[in-house]
Amino acid sequence: ETEQTKESVERIPALLDEGLSDEQLEARLRSLSTETFRELVATLWETEGWMTSVFQDSDETVYDIVALREESDQRQLIWTRHHESNGISKIAIKRWATIRESSGDTADGVLVTTESLTTAVERVADNRNLTVVGLSTLVDRIRAVELTDALDDERDESPQA
Repeated sequence: ETEQTKESVERIPALLDEGLSDEQLEARLRSLSTETFRELVATLWETEGWMTSVFQDSDETVYDIVALREESDQRQLIWTRHHESNGISKIAIKRWATIRESSGDTADGVLVTTESLTTAVERVADNRNLTVVGLSTLVDRIRAVELTDALDDERDESPQA
């Protein structure tokens, strides 16, 4: 475990503990505030070797997180969507893909969400080269880097959808 990983894990409010089922972990992820969810995603990317910058007021910015690989020119623009009252639309996917495309060839677009996507929205994301990390994939990635062992059992109050 690197020093950066330890700092990253300590930076976010804790939410997980060992021994949770996938369903319990999914419920905990859904219970997070939007800001905490965004921080969790940044922390996950950092444990996977990325350097991240988080934009707190993403309504004013075009993406939530920028992730960079130090040893390469690889860059990801990451959107986090959590507690969306109307779900995620094809229009939103197209807008994010356009932002990614206008950022140059080196930027990959990633949507990390706890929301369910319709087949039509998933198809648009795939056609526009926007990678979708859904809830079950997010759980798998969290387990793969053992964030469940590193974080305490403290949850934010979640807004009711």
